[in-house]
Amino acid sequence: MLLCFAFERAVQSGCEGLILRGDHRVGPVFRASVTTLDQLHHSHPGNRRHGDQIGQGMGALDHCAFQVHAAALQDTKVLLNPPTLAVPVDDLMGEKRIGEGSFLDAFANPRVGVNRRLERIEDVFKWYRFEKLLKPLRSEVGRPGYPALAMFKALLLQQWYGLSDPRLEEELLDRLSFRRFCGYSLDDETPDETTFVRFRADLAEAGIAEKLFAEVNRQLEKCGLVLKTGTLIDATLVQAAVDRPAPGDGTTSDKDPEAAFTKRGQKDLFGYKAHVAVDQGSELIRTAVLTPANVNESTVADDLICGDERAVYADKAYESKARRQRLRQAGIKDRIMHRSHKHQDALPHWQQVRNRLISATRCNVERIFGLMKRSYGYRSVRYRGLVRNQAHLHLMCIAINLRRAEKLLA
Repeated sequence: MLLCFAFERAVQSGCEGLILRGDHRVGPVFRASVTTLDQLHHSHPGNRRHGDQIGQGMGALDHCAFQVHAAALQDTKVLLNPPTLAVPVDDLMGEKRIGEGSFLDAFANPRVGVNRRLERIEDVFKWYRFEKLLKPLRSEVGRPGYPALAMFKALLLQQWYGLSDPRLEEELLDRLSFRRFCGYSLDDETPDETTFVRFRADLAEAGIAEKLFAEVNRQLEKCGLVLKTGTLIDATLVQAAVDRPAPGDGTTSDKDPEAAFTKRGQKDLFGYKAHVAVDQGSELIRTAVLTPANVNESTVADDLICGDERAVYADKAYESKARRQRLRQAGIKDRIMHRSHKHQDALPHWQQVRNRLISATRCNVERIFGLMKRSYGYRSVRYRGLVRNQAHLHLMCIAINLRRAEKLLA
């Protein structure tokens, strides 16, 4: 009651300050001029007679300054006009201020809504670097939008928990752990589904998803998680988000003209092809490229090779004399499987043995594809067009790498 009454008086007086629990910000900001109870008690003679009443009732508010110590609040206190919280006005333009806390946060049990996995992911990475990459998405005109970093984190939650945009909106309203991970306090407004749709489209059009993926891998490499002993490259087919055109309507769809047909065994598939390169041992995804389904694997193989690995493992679809020569010149071991050709009925025995040895290592990339399709629902793309689906692929790879890093560091 004392704390609520004090806050009401402070708001009426146009005060500003900060509620803290320990060293953590959990309360709202309001303005005042005196920072401590001792200053309030000793610098204002009129308040000395109220000294015994502070902590039991409302002390004098000559300068709208107060500090509350109550058994129920434990280490919770109110600091007035904290000098270290000054934020340049330019840094706040274009974005709403979130995460400043509220009285609800101050009273909430710190164990409520705890998600250890999200907390570990939060602690491992330097999120301010992602914030810098997301800065171009912040508009300096119009009404302030939601912080780009909070929106990016929400899209990661969407990947991890398989949420649609409407479900993501609901879960941010409902789950305390989601709000904490994204930086929202209990009384902050959260985005609606259309806001996520617009942000994701802007992210794709600006090509920032690929930069975010590169930054994740840079931090993983700095942590020593990328082993570079070898790179496993392969591709998987993904169905389009639209109905496949009828056989008599040609090979493209008016709804998604960038999707294409290809054969998988005896069946035709209409959609896209995801090409990935996976670090041997750590199973972290190092590169990812999305193409129409009719693009041959060998066409984008060189874009998947990072250049700093010791070996490259790939199946026979990637065989090329020129590629083998480039790998030798770069000092990278050639672990590409052999295939027979029209002048060769069968592979020599040594090539068959070599293929079996390579396959035992190369097949580990299939676990990543199984994870994508089983846990992330990547049997079909979510959107129309190559640009947006490429951005979605990079977001999914970021989510997979963050989860994998959390396990490796646990």
